[in-house]
Amino acid sequence: MLLSEIFDQLTYGELSQTILGGKAGGVIAQESYPAVISHINLGLTELYKRFPIKVREIEIQQYAAIGIYYLDSKYSTITGTATTKYLKDSATFPFKDDVLKVTDIYDKDGLALSFNDVNNITSIITRDYNSFSVPNPLDTVALTVEYRADHDMIDSAEIDPTTVDVEIPRSLLEPLLNYVGFRAYAANPPIDGIDRSAQYLQKFEASIARVTYLDLVNELERSNQKIWDNGWP
Repeated sequence: MLLSEIFDQLTYGELSQTILGGKAGGVIAQESYPAVISHINLGLTELYKRFPIKVREIEIQQYAAIGIYYLDSKYSTITGTATTKYLKDSATFPFKDDVLKVTDIYDKDGLALSFNDVNNITSIITRDYNSFSVPNPLDTVALTVEYRADHDMIDSAEIDPTTVDVEIPRSLLEPLLNYVGFRAYAANPPIDGIDRSAQYLQKFEASIARVTYLDLVNELERSNQKIWDNGWP
């Protein structure tokens, strides 16, 4: 879906009564892009938190001296600045610090490892949203980490919305628009005693509930860094 389509919906809908909407000119003004896009970016992240829209995989090279591993671009073999670099990404697909939640970890044969099992002393345990500890790490042995990923952030300086593809299924357009309305009115006082921000937040949650009930969202993208690194077809 193009950013321009979302802008059109907001202009004549959720933002029509705000200075951001640009209804008089029929288009959101360029000087309003940063504010509107910041709301859209936050809305997309909220939707990616609610639904498994994007799942990615990254390969990690273990080292015996390292017990805790971080999914952080400073450990990237391509762009990292750390002394030891263990995230095996590629120049074409560099790691983007887009982790929302680690979901599974696999060995070199693709078998799922014990994960977050406090009753298993050999289990890998998450320490934070983007880090985990490995008991008895082994040199030369790689792990594949599967994680829920965030969307690619839209550049707030973008000047041509007709060329920007927004990573969202159409089933989530309505909740996204409602979220932007919630954010846009959040700093404004109630109008005639009506809190528009709270209204849009309620609409957002209701939209989410309908999408969930109808089971409209599947995993849209699964990316495997290991395949990229090894050059497999």
